[in-house]
Amino acid sequence: MEILLSKKKYEEALKSYGGARQIWEDAGIRGHHTAVLWSNEAVCHKKMENWKECQHACEQGLTHYSSASIQSKLKEGLKEAEDELKKIALGQVEEKPPPKPRKPPTQLKDGFLESQEEPLYPSGSVQGQVTNPGPFICNFEEAKEAGFVDGVDGWKDRMKREEQELDEQLVKEGLLSPDLLDDPKTLDLINRLPPCS
Repeated sequence: MEILLSKKKYEEALKSYGGARQIWEDAGIRGHHTAVLWSNEAVCHKKMENWKECQHACEQGLTHYSSASIQSKLKEGLKEAEDELKKIALGQVEEKPPPKPRKPPTQLKDGFLESQEEPLYPSGSVQGQVTNPGPFICNFEEAKEAGFVDGVDGWKDRMKREEQELDEQLVKEGLLSPDLLDDPKTLDLINRLPPCS
């Protein structure tokens, strides 16, 4: 229930709090936990600007024994709701209209799952058919770090070269078989240095 409140799913949270409260009322349970549920309901109504419902929830919560912190929250919520209702009565703010009912879910047509899917782009997609690509836009330091500047290793190339050097060192020390060493000419580098003449 707290997750629904933190995710701002107030309508769902209100249903959960109301359901929990009904179970406890049917069992004759009163007190702190019931007051907490009323306090949470008041918070939901406050967030939705349903001031009459917020006032009612706070008044109901205050009829139960609860900790001082819950009592304080309920009293603060009640005062805020009463203040907002006074402003509405004086015409200082407009009362928020009730939320519009949700549209019913759309129904799938009969045979929808068996129907042949039409292509999204009837004439085919032009994605991936770039003939004249535009410039890569970033600042010069980022371009160097990415390896887009000729003669400057980006972080990926630096890492590959460092791994190659480490492998060569391991071969020299006899800790790696020479046939496992990558050929420097076949390293997959972004920014290849021009061949020496």
